[in-house]
Amino acid sequence: MTPEATDPANSAIESLVEQCLDALHEFGPEGLEKTLEGLGRAEATVRRRIAVLEERGLLVTGHAGPPLLPDHFGRYRVLREIGRGGMGVVFQAELPGLGRRVAIKALLVSQLLMPKARVRFQREIESIARLQHSGIIPIHDFGEESGVPYFVMDYVSGPNLSEIVGEIATWDSSERRGPRLARYLGLAGESNDLTWPQVAADFVGQAAEAVAHAHERGVLHRDIKPSNLMVSDQGRIVVVDFGLAAATESPTLTRTGALLGSLPYMTPEHLRGAASTTDVTTDVYALGVTLRELLTLSSPFADPDPEIVRLRILAADAPSPRRIDPTIPRALESVCLAAMDLNPARRHPSARAFARDIRAARDDRPLSIRPPGPMARALRWSRRHPARITALGMTCLLAFGLPVTVAVVQSRNAADLSKALDETRRWAADSAQQRAAATRAYVRASATIDEVLSRLAFDEKLQGDVAWSQLGNWMLDEAAKAHESLGQGRPDDQNLEVNYLEAGTRLARFAIGLSRIDLARATLERTLDEAQTAAERLGADDRLVTIQLTCLSSLDELFGVLHDTENRLRVGRRRLALCETLMAPESRMRALVDAQEALGRALLQSGHKSESVDFLERALAPRRRLAEASGSPRDQRAAFDLALVLRAAQDPSPVLDLDAATLEEGLRIHDALWQQHPEDPRWTSELARYLRAAGARLAKEGRGDEGLALSRRGLKLEEGLVAAFPRNQRIGESCALAWVGLALQLREREAWGEESEAWLAAAAQFARLQSLDPADLDDRFMTAMTRHSAATALARLGELDQAAVLRARCAGALASILEAGPDGPPQTQDIQQLNADGLVAIIDAIYDEPDRLLRIARRLEAEAGQPGTPDFEATALAAQSSRFLAIAVDAGASPVER
Repeated sequence: MTPEATDPANSAIESLVEQCLDALHEFGPEGLEKTLEGLGRAEATVRRRIAVLEERGLLVTGHAGPPLLPDHFGRYRVLREIGRGGMGVVFQAELPGLGRRVAIKALLVSQLLMPKARVRFQREIESIARLQHSGIIPIHDFGEESGVPYFVMDYVSGPNLSEIVGEIATWDSSERRGPRLARYLGLAGESNDLTWPQVAADFVGQAAEAVAHAHERGVLHRDIKPSNLMVSDQGRIVVVDFGLAAATESPTLTRTGALLGSLPYMTPEHLRGAASTTDVTTDVYALGVTLRELLTLSSPFADPDPEIVRLRILAADAPSPRRIDPTIPRALESVCLAAMDLNPARRHPSARAFARDIRAARDDRPLSIRPPGPMARALRWSRRHPARITALGMTCLLAFGLPVTVAVVQSRNAADLSKALDETRRWAADSAQQRAAATRAYVRASATIDEVLSRLAFDEKLQGDVAWSQLGNWMLDEAAKAHESLGQGRPDDQNLEVNYLEAGTRLARFAIGLSRIDLARATLERTLDEAQTAAERLGADDRLVTIQLTCLSSLDELFGVLHDTENRLRVGRRRLALCETLMAPESRMRALVDAQEALGRALLQSGHKSESVDFLERALAPRRRLAEASGSPRDQRAAFDLALVLRAAQDPSPVLDLDAATLEEGLRIHDALWQQHPEDPRWTSELARYLRAAGARLAKEGRGDEGLALSRRGLKLEEGLVAAFPRNQRIGESCALAWVGLALQLREREAWGEESEAWLAAAAQFARLQSLDPADLDDRFMTAMTRHSAATALARLGELDQAAVLRARCAGALASILEAGPDGPPQTQDIQQLNADGLVAIIDAIYDEPDRLLRIARRLEAEAGQPGTPDFEATALAAQSSRFLAIAVDAGASPVER
């Protein structure tokens, strides 16, 4: 091998040239230019190499004329070109006399000037020769023709998965299942129940098995993508193009800034330059992207600009598969998202494990990947039961605020942090001068961690966004690793000790917000132990006691949401004992009240009501004194909420019924908080809830005008929040429920017209929420239920045309919920029967009016064809149109009218 071929710097330049050639082939001249501009200091060198190729006429794009290659290779005569990439070209050829068709892969002429390219081509031959699997085409022959290396394989006539995806994406959704799909794939004998997600999973599962075979024999593919997965004549998947393959143990996998593979399928860690080596998770990630592309029939990071593609990969900026197509099974989506996790450690550990999970998803068996954590399940439960959460909110505060979402952290943070940590370790010595230098470096590193964490901001506009959540998890992992490094190298200084421990409490809070329960608990318990040890070593320091109390408070909240009452009681009693060690009287009093209240809540959750009442009563009096002394609305709110919790502990009824006076007091307190912080959505939301509850209570007590005024004011605040945070599910549901409450008040006043408008507004809100997550059966049910109520109100007004449309849509939604299985709300069948009775009542009311029946039939048919109408609603609208048409005929509609 020549020295040039083994020189790391030259190897990196060759890899960058290949990357540019791939960009030219995939994105054209503009893509080439953007790739060159992103090479930094290597740009000038790579431009010179590209210019040499251009001068010699060796730059061939996908739209150029025939390549400069022989018309035969050894005994084989070339028939036509099949495909090409930045490195090689594949031909269909035949062996004269025998008529045997084969595929020949040859190195592009432009690559002949690069010694490393020949080495890679030889490595591809050697890699494939090591493999014996039905999903990998064997090599039959190899050699050189006119200086161009080549090898010969079986010819596969079938399409690749990229071509199949392009074809099926043009079909209507109804055609992507059953007979047509089976015929297109040559599976005519298969069941009519065949669906595209099943086929996609089977195809990628076969590919994963072949890739696993390669991994187990020490070969990484490194360029998995749909166009490299072909369908054989027998309908089986064949993995092709091992041009970037390398041995799993090969030291040549270490890169110096070069990127290998096809951009849309590259891992985030390689684009960041954070991965010095490639392992099996590189192929697992590409298999996950491929599975997602097949399931959704679209590339997750597609964009004509390569730089945008790169940024989208780094941010995991792709909607979850079920947001694009709700018919995709949840288990397959979970497999796909796990394989594409930003953190390689959370992906499937092998292609074999990925293939097993695909089979488990298909067979409805448990997956090996981690299911949603307990915090995520708790938050999901709160969304599924908004009425219960509203009731609980009036009696006791939930432990957590909104989930944490994040903003992108600038790349300089990582560089600053790395530099500061290196300096900290370098100067960690005994002399005073070195300790001072270490202290300065430590402070810079700690400040950088704080900057990273500060960017993990509470931003409701991004709530529920999978991409931001994934990026947030990666940033959290980086901050956790940095914090751990600081713990190992920090100078012996009491102030820095406190700084380090306080950063641990902040890190844990962000971990809780991202539902990283294990990380949060481990960080809190470690910080708690270290703070206790530091306090024993350094002596009395309220700051160290406060850090311990903060850790215990967060653990109390954590165990409360997890319903781990044993641990919650343990930390509650420890927290109460610790408060006595605080030196500052006011701090001790506040901490003691907080601890007593927390322990009372924990005892109430564990069923120890009498002991709970004792601690809550002990806390209430000083809590009220603190509120009176400070005059702060926050302290007043804390005292008010504690009083509600105490009443709940003393009241045997499951839901506390608050009187008007109590609600008005809560309204006054929350109004004051909102006046102080009108831009804070938390207090706006709280005030709106109290306005709604107080309005309903006044209406119940016969003060209807006052009640309506309060409800309308609350609704105005809710709609303002929806406008500011349109993707926030909790805010959207709260606004929809506010419309429901207003509709019920209007019904009591027999204001049928305004009632129907309120029901329609509530239905519109729930329908909007349903569009954000089409697979959510709860939002679908609430949309149907509010439409049913609106139809009832409209029928009272005689507006039967609109009532019939609403009931038809309602029928379709309810039927789809029942078809989905037992996960839907239990009231579905009851509402379905009431809705069906309502349709019958409409028909009975106008049975003798054929013209009107015919008009409704036409309107139902028109609504079924409206763009954006869900399939289940369109089906029901069409069915009811046929029903009304048949009844119109029976009632005497003329042929012309029909």
